[in-house]
Amino acid sequence: MAILNLGIALVLGGTSGLGLELALQCRDSCYGRVIVAGRHDPRREGNQDRNWNSVEFKHCDLTSWDLAIKLTGELQEVGVFPSMFIWAAAQHWMGHFSDMKMRQMKELAVTNMVNALPIVQWAWDRMRDLRSQRTRFVIISSTSATKPRNQEAIYAGTKAFQLQLARCLAKEHPYTKRTVTVALPGGMKTQLYREGMNPHYKEFMDPGKVARFIMERVMRQRCALNVLKIPRQKELM
Repeated sequence: MAILNLGIALVLGGTSGLGLELALQCRDSCYGRVIVAGRHDPRREGNQDRNWNSVEFKHCDLTSWDLAIKLTGELQEVGVFPSMFIWAAAQHWMGHFSDMKMRQMKELAVTNMVNALPIVQWAWDRMRDLRSQRTRFVIISSTSATKPRNQEAIYAGTKAFQLQLARCLAKEHPYTKRTVTVALPGGMKTQLYREGMNPHYKEFMDPGKVARFIMERVMRQRCALNVLKIPRQKELM
């Protein structure tokens, strides 16, 4: 029996937390090659017990515009055509807007929005050449995109940007085989939230369970756009 191979999955920010779990879900969902891009190689940082078959790492620090452009060039040069793209990279900062330093505001904005855009656009355009194949474009936003919380002004703004970008892209493309999913998870048991626990989050979710929930629905999706809300922790299998 032939082994199903859905092609290449590219996960921007797939080196820790939810992004890492989504990358491994891609591998388990029959993507023959999974490329994770981020600051640190997850295969060397306390994850030796995970199965890394078919997973490879590309360095990309989104605080640098030049490194984002460099990544697109490297992927283009080796002929990568992703049939799955997941934008999971994000930074989080909790505090009053007036207390943020200019450097902090800039880093949050460029990491969560600006410097990711060349890679997001490159992946979107590469999918046009896979017209006969089903392609999946996934953006990991946040409940903060629709439910503003105290002390998250810039972070919530970047997540609202992702939500609106996904909605616009779904209206823009003419290809019925390309789907757009924007997921709205809440706070999770990851380093991103441990560094600044926001008391306005009522619970913190398991990233492995959230990743499975997202991937199951992404793989079944046939409509152009799905704004995917994640159920409460106790409702996740």
